[in-house]
Amino acid sequence: MVEKKWDGLNDENRRESLLNIEIKRKTWASLSSMEPMDENYRRITYCRYADDFLIGVIGSKADAERVKNDIREFLMSQLKLELSVEKTMITHSAEKARFLGYDITLTKTGKEFVRRNGARFRRSAGTVKLYVPKEKWINNLLSKKILFIQKDDSGKERWMPVARSSFVNRKPLEIVSTYNAEIRGIYNYYAMASNVSVLSKYRYVMEYSMYKTFACKYRCSMIKVKMKFTRNKVFSIPYITPGGVEKQISFNHGGFCKKNTIMDNTADMMPKPTTFYKRPNELILRILICRCELCGKVDDLPKVYQVKSLNDLNKTKEWEALMLKKRRKTLVVCHDCYDKIHSKVDI
Repeated sequence: MVEKKWDGLNDENRRESLLNIEIKRKTWASLSSMEPMDENYRRITYCRYADDFLIGVIGSKADAERVKNDIREFLMSQLKLELSVEKTMITHSAEKARFLGYDITLTKTGKEFVRRNGARFRRSAGTVKLYVPKEKWINNLLSKKILFIQKDDSGKERWMPVARSSFVNRKPLEIVSTYNAEIRGIYNYYAMASNVSVLSKYRYVMEYSMYKTFACKYRCSMIKVKMKFTRNKVFSIPYITPGGVEKQISFNHGGFCKKNTIMDNTADMMPKPTTFYKRPNELILRILICRCELCGKVDDLPKVYQVKSLNDLNKTKEWEALMLKKRRKTLVVCHDCYDKIHSKVDI
């Protein structure tokens, strides 16, 4: 029916119909995915790593302050800890909050995108976005002393990569592998950031610092170093493995793409039980049995009594005779037997 009706329209009516469809689509895309007039809508999300935590509150500033006060009272009354007022801040979602080296914020307005196949989709507002703080990767370079920032009279900065004098006496293979490991390390940490591509500037400074380091090592110009070891626009160092195989290591020349990992919304991940991939030693097995080797009593948390040398023992005590018989300097015992041994009571 729709196709027949469309076929019966002239060009002017078709243009008018398409215009109406586009207006309706834009109106639909501007609508929020949640109820904007619900004043009682509240949500809270909690994320913690070690002693650093972040709490997201969908509500008013008064709600966030009440949550902060409740946490401070809980830490003081239950854990006997004091909450740092200077470090614990309340930040609006439109601004950036620092957590575990990331800048975290929420998208303000929904955006509409067009896929390659022409299909349209909308990314709603309130999506969590992660960003790489600029001062983090700059301070990383400054701490390694491979970046020198010079300012002119107008305040304009000039970045100059610096050679690493401590690397001059290292082998070429070790120099390139160390630079690659440092680039790979910071990229793997910030791979979830939306602006992770800014690390290309970090790699640029690292690259020319490496060139200058090789120039100092071979006492030549940086241009000669690049011409000597660059093949197909990739800086590569040949080397021979201990087995006599000729190989080469290339400087990092990959991209910095964002990795979309599946995030688990579990607040606190419980640790997995200990798994022995190899056969555990004998003492661990004896402890896991949870049985006193002296009296045979079952104890969920046994203790281990240990002596420095078997020569210090004699057969006057039962526990000494047992250790000499088994030729062991350790004895897994229950709490009662452990106290009796240390109290010098004959058992």
